Amino acid sequence: MFGIRYKSWFLTAYQAVRAGAIGEVRLLHAQKSYRLGQREAFYTRRDSFGGTIPWVGCHAIDWLRWFSGQEFVSVFASHSTRANSGHGDLESSAMCAFEMTGEVAATVNIDYLRPANAPNHDDDRIRIVGDAGVLEVRNREIHLLNAAGEQIVPQLPEVQCFADFVASIRGERPCLVSAEDSFRSTAASLLARQSADEKRLIPF
Repeated sequence: MFGIRYKSWFLTAYQAVRAGAIGEVRLLHAQKSYRLGQREAFYTRRDSFGGTIPWVGCHAIDWLRWFSGQEFVSVFASHSTRANSGHGDLESSAMCAFEMTGEVAATVNIDYLRPANAPNHDDDRIRIVGDAGVLEVRNREIHLLNAAGEQIVPQLPEVQCFADFVASIRGERPCLVSAEDSFRSTAASLLARQSADEKRLIPF
């Protein structure tokens, strides 16, 4: 599920942050926006769909921990089924606010409200603010602003998700997505959904 890490624009952004391009990460905001269209029947029921936060938001929630190197402390979330074009229980919009270790603040917005005539299905974004600069991924480009000025960062070649997994089980290198990453981001997604259902702050 976390294969979006392998897209060249996210992988390059990650490498830039890890290399210190924006200094210490202090604040993150991620976005997942999809066209809804007409979905299969299982999307209309919570017991078969699971909810928009874990279904769609899990990717963006994973980016928060991946980019920051911090762990989740608490979450407050909300979601709404309004304007879901008759899709029953499907939440068409959601928001999650996380406190992370190191006093890092992180938010995610998620929606199925992308217009039908949008040029592509998804609009994935992240904005990462450090104490020495700002990096944004938007429209599959990486925008960096720091003491060296403003630039669009050249992208690294895309890595193949399954080839990386095979290399890891052969012992050649660690996989970019570990089991621990998957479990922690899944837990965070489920606790965020619970927070939205119960309308309360939930500690981890």
